[in-house]
Amino acid sequence: MLLLSVCFIFFLLTSASAQVRRKPGTSRRLLDKRDQMIRLPEDGSLQEALRRRGVFGQLSRSKFRPFEKGRILATHQKYREAINGANLLLMEWDESLASLAQGQADRCVFGPGNLFFLNGTNVGQNSVAVQGKLKPEEIVEIFQSQSSNYIYSTNSCKKGKNCEAYTQLIWYETNKVGCGQQFCDSLQFSDGTTKKQWWIYVCDYSPPGNYPEHPFFPSTYEACELCNLSPGTRCLQNQCKYCDPGLEPDCRPFNFTLCRSDKDPCCQNWDRQFCIPDTAYFNYMALNCGATCDSYMCLF
Repeated sequence: MLLLSVCFIFFLLTSASAQVRRKPGTSRRLLDKRDQMIRLPEDGSLQEALRRRGVFGQLSRSKFRPFEKGRILATHQKYREAINGANLLLMEWDESLASLAQGQADRCVFGPGNLFFLNGTNVGQNSVAVQGKLKPEEIVEIFQSQSSNYIYSTNSCKKGKNCEAYTQLIWYETNKVGCGQQFCDSLQFSDGTTKKQWWIYVCDYSPPGNYPEHPFFPSTYEACELCNLSPGTRCLQNQCKYCDPGLEPDCRPFNFTLCRSDKDPCCQNWDRQFCIPDTAYFNYMALNCGATCDSYMCLF
């Protein structure tokens, strides 16, 4: 259980960011950045704290064309569909995320950054740097390639391997994605090196994933079986989609009684402070720990 100090005021960035640096014909270099704590200044301004750390939001129109956006989204959905999970939400393209991702790509700095909107909302982020232009689906395929490094039984990456880009890709609660791209005359890396005339591709995700829990629950009987969306749930491409049971015959109505049980046996070990909206693990607790948090906290 995560314990937060009350001695100082911190902002918790809970999502891991994963990056892939790649040159065709060579091995991929993987970097990741774990959770970090950002201390607020005395005036409590989150924006000022983020600005000091260089991670404050920068927005720019995505340079992907409409059909390219569609292919990126379709490839995300394809890999999420293949999971056949019990609780994966259907992903959609989000222009706000795309603008944030483009803002990061425009910097020509390879590493996690621009992870917050102006209101302080944080996002998940995957990125890849490559010498040579990638097709839209190839960007997502590189994230997916980390799937062989992930061990579901231990919810961990193989020793010495990275899998955070993959787990963000298939994170059950993440239902929005937006991406940006930039050709850089000089691309800067965190180790101080630079590459001339490289491409960088950045995808941002919301809600962010890579919390200390499994990225999805496998289905026991059928896909979408654990989803309980309000006002209703429709299973599309083995993913859960919001629907209106009054208008769609294949829409399963929201069942409030399902919120009263704990889906995860570990729920009772968590502090009830995480049942409070806007805390670090509220979304997880509200979705999986109905009994612990009381039924009124049911997320969906």
